[in-house]
Amino acid sequence: MKKFGKMIKGILKIWFFYLIVCLAILPLYHKRADEENRECERVLNMAGQERILNIENNVDALVWRLRLIESAKENIMLSIFDFRDDNSGQDMMAALLNAADRGVKVQILVDGINGTLYLKGSRNFRELTSHENVEVKLYNPITLIKPWKNNYRMHDKYLIADDFAYILGGRNTDDLFLGNYIDSYNEDRDILVYETVPGEGNSYIQIQDYFKKVWNLSCCRMYRKHEGINGRLREHYQEVREKHSEAFCEIDWFEETIETESIELCTNPIDPDNKQPQVWNRMVNEMEEADNILILMLYK
Repeated sequence: MKKFGKMIKGILKIWFFYLIVCLAILPLYHKRADEENRECERVLNMAGQERILNIENNVDALVWRLRLIESAKENIMLSIFDFRDDNSGQDMMAALLNAADRGVKVQILVDGINGTLYLKGSRNFRELTSHENVEVKLYNPITLIKPWKNNYRMHDKYLIADDFAYILGGRNTDDLFLGNYIDSYNEDRDILVYETVPGEGNSYIQIQDYFKKVWNLSCCRMYRKHEGINGRLREHYQEVREKHSEAFCEIDWFEETIETESIELCTNPIDPDNKQPQVWNRMVNEMEEADNILILMLYK
């Protein structure tokens, strides 16, 4: 038995050393950007075709998300790093379930670690995903077979409603970022992009194609549906309508937004791997070419 115990301890030591190498040492080796990578190719749209709204505070951030969800008639795509079953998270789930009840196809893409930690035990989330019009995938779930993959997360945070508008920024779907539910919260920023010609804006085409590419990656696993779950999300939706009534009024999208000359979206490679810093490379090239440049960094 002593020899067996020593063997087990030896195996565990090797395993922990292997984890340290995979999770801490390997990511220290950085790749260089490929100048020919097309993910950062500049694409400009016609001036005025896409209009924007700057969303500064967390209350507005929740209200505008609810407006987009309520206005959708065909498709909703939500990609998020952190989605919690808290107050604002339940507001969003209730609105998404109502959209699914209206016949809207809802696709939700969540980071694998956060989705596993915070959503798999959520009855509200299981109720949402039990709907036939709702599909959920987890990006790069935790794996013990390939532990070096566990450090590669998906930090995307955007919501697309049909082909007329999307919100892109730094806010997760939880009380730290949305609504006015807690005293201590994160200050962040989103940009809403409104398409004056539905489906024709270049940035809209980019972000929709990007979502589809990530959605179809082999590392994305379908979240298992739990059939026949009836909770209180539909009842909560009525509470959301009363609590955030301004989100359910008619919106003049043109008046709420301002004109842009162009919108450029840029991304690093999307596979869970040690990535080439394409975004940083694109920023450096822009700074070398421009006389004046303003950079706003959002990180979470």
